[in-house]
Amino acid sequence: MKRLRRLLLAASSLALLGGTAAAADFYGQPDMVAAADRLACYVGAFGEGIVSHPEAYFNNVFGDYDMFGGRIGGTVGCDYVFASGWFVGAEGTAAYGWLDGNLGNTMKGELPFEGTVRARIGAMMSPEVAAYIAGGFAAADWKLTNDVGRSQSMWIVGGQAAVGLEYHFSANVRARLEYAYSYYGRENSTFGAGIPLIKTEVSSHALRLGLLYGF
Repeated sequence: MKRLRRLLLAASSLALLGGTAAAADFYGQPDMVAAADRLACYVGAFGEGIVSHPEAYFNNVFGDYDMFGGRIGGTVGCDYVFASGWFVGAEGTAAYGWLDGNLGNTMKGELPFEGTVRARIGAMMSPEVAAYIAGGFAAADWKLTNDVGRSQSMWIVGGQAAVGLEYHFSANVRARLEYAYSYYGRENSTFGAGIPLIKTEVSSHALRLGLLYGF
């Protein structure tokens, strides 16, 4: 979890740059200075490219490999928007697709689904552009297959930290570009033996492009 904390601390400067720099049209308000604090909710869809680099441990022997893939998903959330241009909120995301890779001929890892519940904080950098950081709980479907074809699927839990930019095309429509890092720690795979046979440290890096509709 130290990696998540470091990412959030490093990314926080991006959201802090804006502050009260924007003077108009925040979340569709014609005059941000005069606008009252309010609640703004949204739904959206996104696509993401993902890279993962699992590290596997078997009988104190270490091996690592690469996984590549992509997912499509959706998001829903709400922000409490301050008249100053800052906002805080919460959102949930869910994405499904493919993410897999092989450690030679010994094992195959797959991480097709991921869902998150995150808090976020951000600020307007200009009347059209917002920057934010986000972080929270993450869960994923992890599957490992060994060299004799036996596989084991399990739900794994961890955390996610993200940093992103949003561009407001109008009062209701905006695009989002986001980098997200997920970390799940070390997971044990037994393949039915009842004792841990393989420990795998699972994490991923995702670059997301989405479109949101606010209401």
